[in-house]
Amino acid sequence: MSAALTDQIRLPEITVTDAVRIGTFATQILSSEATIQRARAAMKAGSAMVLPSAIDSEFLEGIWRHCRQATFCEEHIESIGWRLIEEQDRAGMMLRFALQRPGFLRWIEEAAGCGPLSTITGVVARTMPGTEQGLDWHDDLNAGAGRRLALTLHLNEAPFEGGLFEIRRKADDLLLVRQAMLEPGSITIFRIDKHYRHRVTPVTGGSPRQVFAGWLNA
Repeated sequence: MSAALTDQIRLPEITVTDAVRIGTFATQILSSEATIQRARAAMKAGSAMVLPSAIDSEFLEGIWRHCRQATFCEEHIESIGWRLIEEQDRAGMMLRFALQRPGFLRWIEEAAGCGPLSTITGVVARTMPGTEQGLDWHDDLNAGAGRRLALTLHLNEAPFEGGLFEIRRKADDLLLVRQAMLEPGSITIFRIDKHYRHRVTPVTGGSPRQVFAGWLNA
């Protein structure tokens, strides 16, 4: 998260280091009991946690190769906004396969204190600079009760401006999370709940904002 942004508004600390390392063929759970406690505290304070650089460099480079070769098509989400999504779903398929390894799902269940998780759905998505692409405030509950948590995996190769990810509490509009660009391979996990809303603001400059946007499902 940008220091300039956090200087302007006091937000909960949600970064959880030394938790997991996800590679092409295996996932390492690095977590200690202290790490689990930090994750639980983050989820309680900000309804979210960030796992910095959780994807290893070799796996990340493989994902980037697919993204560079991919074509992207428009996705319009009623009453929320629009973005571009990977048409061939190659990078997305690789990420879903890796992210739903049982060890990672069990770790998230324990850290987030949520019910059992079985699958991850989602797509690689871009929002382009100088456009109105973005997602307005919403809660991700429109797809039914199967979604327990949401996940954003940051995939940028070059910096962008704008494109802020924000979470606020619905009852009083209290801002809990405000993220600019994170280190590539970092993962943000956040609650899907009627009490919280989140959004992605338009990218104002630099490169497109590129992420895997997904959900952890029962």
